[in-house]
Amino acid sequence: MKTSMDAIQFGKWMSERRRKRGWSSQRALVEVVQQDPLFKDTHISEDFLARLEAGRLAYPFRRNVRQQLFVLAWFLCTTPREVQTYLHTASLRELSPEENVLVQRLYAHVSGAAAPKIELLPVRPQHLVGREALIQQMLDQLGSMPAGLYALTGMPGVGKSALAAELVHRLAADSQRRLFQNGIITLSCKGRQGTAGLLTVLNELMTILSSPEENGSRSRSQAAVFSDRGVHDDKALISLFQQMDSNLAYMVDRLRMLLLDKNMLFLLDDVDPQFPLREALDALLASTPDKVQVGQRIVLTTSRYIPAPALVSLHQHVQPLLHADACMLLELLISSDTHNFVVLSEEDRQEALGKICTALGYLPLAIELAANALAVRGIPLKLLAANICIDPLHRLLDDAGILATLFEQAFSNVQQEQRERFALLSLLGPQVFSLECAAALSTTSWREEKNEQMDPLSLFASAYATSRSTDTSEGYMVSTTRPLEQQSVDSTYVAFETLTNTALELGYFVNSSLLERTSDTTTGDNPQYLLHPLLYAYAHVYLQRLERKRIELAWYNTQAYAEAYLERYQGNIVMLERECGVLLEVFARACQEQRHERVMHWAAKLAIITARMHDAGIAIRLLQAGIQASSQLENQYQQAFLSIHLGHLYCSQGRIDKARLCWEECLQIAQALGHPAYLWRPYLFLAHLEYIQGNLAAARAHVDTFLLRTRESGDLRSLALAYFKRGLYGRELGELETAYNDVYAALSLLGMLKNDPSFADQLLEAEAQAELARISGDYASSQECTTQAWNLGLQVSDAYTRAILLFVQARFALHSGHPQEAAGLASHILKQAPTAMHLHKQVTNLT
Repeated sequence: MKTSMDAIQFGKWMSERRRKRGWSSQRALVEVVQQDPLFKDTHISEDFLARLEAGRLAYPFRRNVRQQLFVLAWFLCTTPREVQTYLHTASLRELSPEENVLVQRLYAHVSGAAAPKIELLPVRPQHLVGREALIQQMLDQLGSMPAGLYALTGMPGVGKSALAAELVHRLAADSQRRLFQNGIITLSCKGRQGTAGLLTVLNELMTILSSPEENGSRSRSQAAVFSDRGVHDDKALISLFQQMDSNLAYMVDRLRMLLLDKNMLFLLDDVDPQFPLREALDALLASTPDKVQVGQRIVLTTSRYIPAPALVSLHQHVQPLLHADACMLLELLISSDTHNFVVLSEEDRQEALGKICTALGYLPLAIELAANALAVRGIPLKLLAANICIDPLHRLLDDAGILATLFEQAFSNVQQEQRERFALLSLLGPQVFSLECAAALSTTSWREEKNEQMDPLSLFASAYATSRSTDTSEGYMVSTTRPLEQQSVDSTYVAFETLTNTALELGYFVNSSLLERTSDTTTGDNPQYLLHPLLYAYAHVYLQRLERKRIELAWYNTQAYAEAYLERYQGNIVMLERECGVLLEVFARACQEQRHERVMHWAAKLAIITARMHDAGIAIRLLQAGIQASSQLENQYQQAFLSIHLGHLYCSQGRIDKARLCWEECLQIAQALGHPAYLWRPYLFLAHLEYIQGNLAAARAHVDTFLLRTRESGDLRSLALAYFKRGLYGRELGELETAYNDVYAALSLLGMLKNDPSFADQLLEAEAQAELARISGDYASSQECTTQAWNLGLQVSDAYTRAILLFVQARFALHSGHPQEAAGLASHILKQAPTAMHLHKQVTNLT
């Protein structure tokens, strides 16, 4: 069959065809082609389409142009007749075997496009706050994903199903992406387990995909078989399926035929851990051996259970909302209720809503329950907030027990013994805990495990004895010389078998989204875990069902572990922070029991990390409890030592008067005790206050006094610190020669400690090197050394101390003619110390 077409006439025909299909410009069509996951690598450009429609390509077409015309046919043809016309007009004759395959695929494609599109979608959520970025990310990923499993996982109530529902609704409404042209099918897999559950799912899919005639024929055939066997209900049907080994193979093969060349998405919602997902994927994702695979089939699952990596193409573990998004959602849900907030100021209202969201761990389902309590049941806002902060599962929030029922269902497949050990995790507190700490909860005491009649604490002391100083002034030092990135728990405090069993159990809970693993990259081989606040509350409630003896034994083991850990790692900031949660739990119990001796010593050993705690309120209460215990025991040294740290916390919060009072009281105690070296350090802090306020002469006077007192003690580290500070203030006063001598003296003293350097020594050395560069007027070197000090400070110092490090460099940058660098540092200072208003006043002078 001949055609009278030439290149120009064909170009005009293509241009008209493009416009009829709805693309008013060449760019619009090219963008759709490039976004299509099947053809994004075909290199069809706007320039190619322009030359084609302008008649500038040789007709009849050959090679690459010919191949690209086959691709354009997918977008310009919608019926078999249009395909035939297109091939004739483009003079695409004498097809190669590969082109024949393409044409057959094209006919199958347009035939499928002409068929009714199946859309069985779940109910679309009314509110989905805080998920827009995630939805857009998933849409982009699905657009470039040829086939496979996309797994959505997360803890109960986190909103996996709502997220999936919104996603499929957007996909169904998106005509530009043209994804899943044969439809989207949603099936609930809740409670469907084993082969029987898989058979019911596959049977439903066959019913949906088969023609009415096929369904009628299959139903009559099954009815005949069932009547012969006396089968009349669903349970008997499932029983029959279980007995027929060939039935599953038949369904898989039948589904593969029905799905051939289909472009579909299957949403399997709430997949049970016992559901045979691998076999389901084998049926839904099987492809033909042809080189060109037209059908794009994706299985999207929502489940608590995290599938094996070998099954998954993409995985998204859904987290609770961010604080701001959670508060926004709660505000939105209660926006119609004004009666509850008539007497509350806006500030009180926002504070109460924030407390509710925080206590509920930003879980969407729990926030919806809180909104229901406020807006529907009329619970007073402050009353609800107060009760939830004490008990997140309080009946005021959830009188119907929705959350409790949800968690009970989540543990339905968990053995009783495992469930009880999960409940014991609540003894470790709501903070992060380590694998070893969880293993220490073992209900078999260590003396039985080791077959030794000794106290567990004695066992630890003998197995992991370390040298330590009884002087709490070493609290600011780190006793190890290993690099921070290499530090890890290199010895286990529990039997190897117990540790292994605990790792297996925690791994199961992580796999079931009932526990979060939060490993630090620096300690990747020593995993840490965290319970969501609501799961922690659930575990704590379940704990009450256990025998009292078992709880007491687990707590005894926990205390012994904490004692041994603190004994070994005192002075080591990195390691103390690693087990801060359990250490605080044991400390809190000691406070409740009024064990003043333990409270005092534990507070002194934990003081080193108080300034780095995320919750300053906890840190302040810890130090105040230690000070009170020291007063009860009439231990003035410990009282003063803890007051120094308390003053630093007050200073970082901008409470200057309280900080100054703490430090002045410490100096009075130091005078009365006969000049103990460490207790003279408040002179440095008082000098810091004068420096911040611009009183350089007064600042140096305080440092001179500290230097005088330190010389009497002969403490090399304190002497190095004194000389460094005096050199810094001397430079600011313009006394460069004296300042140089002081800083050089500080470096010389630190050099004498090279055989046993602490990380505090390394930090001070980096600061001194930066100061030496400032005195020499070397701005580049000062920047480099400041960066080195900053990196060390991230490991061992608190945010306020790091802010001061930047403040000193920013002042030097401004005076050295680098105002932009000074302004940049100033913005970082404000982020590091947001509550230190006395510092903010001086920072404004840097911009």
